[in-house]
Amino acid sequence: MKHLIYGTALGMAVALASGPASAAFIFQTTLIGANEVPPNNSPATGSSTVTLADDNNTLGVQLSFSNLTSPATMAHIHCCVAPGGDAPIALPFPDFPSATSGTYTNTFSLSAPGVLTGITPAAFLSGLESGLAYINIHDANFPAGEIRGFLPAVSAAVPEPWGLALFGIGLAGLIAAGRRRTSSHAHQ
Repeated sequence: MKHLIYGTALGMAVALASGPASAAFIFQTTLIGANEVPPNNSPATGSSTVTLADDNNTLGVQLSFSNLTSPATMAHIHCCVAPGGDAPIALPFPDFPSATSGTYTNTFSLSAPGVLTGITPAAFLSGLESGLAYINIHDANFPAGEIRGFLPAVSAAVPEPWGLALFGIGLAGLIAAGRRRTSSHAHQ
């Protein structure tokens, strides 16, 4: 019985020490004119990967676009509305290239002053994780937006490798303790 208690305690301690799974989320989208409200027939396209780090504060944006009908005037993430609606700007993209084709990469600290506009970090994260945020690229020909894409999560909560190893050790401890208990009862 003593071994069962120690084995169970050890197993639980190791399992708890492994910590929670990483909270990193990856969102991906394709930007096209048909996603605009109202839809347009722009020949432009774009794609983006947005990564929320496991600290729930650091957001990385990688975006490429091509064939805008005039140079981009601004781009940003809007939040929070379901597809088919319009939402206010939540995260402006500073220094977005004034070009018809190009790339944009930036990392944002969501808690830094002035990064988010008109929304709290908690509300933004909730909307983003719920699929209620979209990227929009604007230009002179389409001042309300030439191409848009909603940001669905494509992956989330990936356990860290060391966490899986520690969890496995804890689980093995629990199994060993259970076997010892079963074995000691069988011999009595």
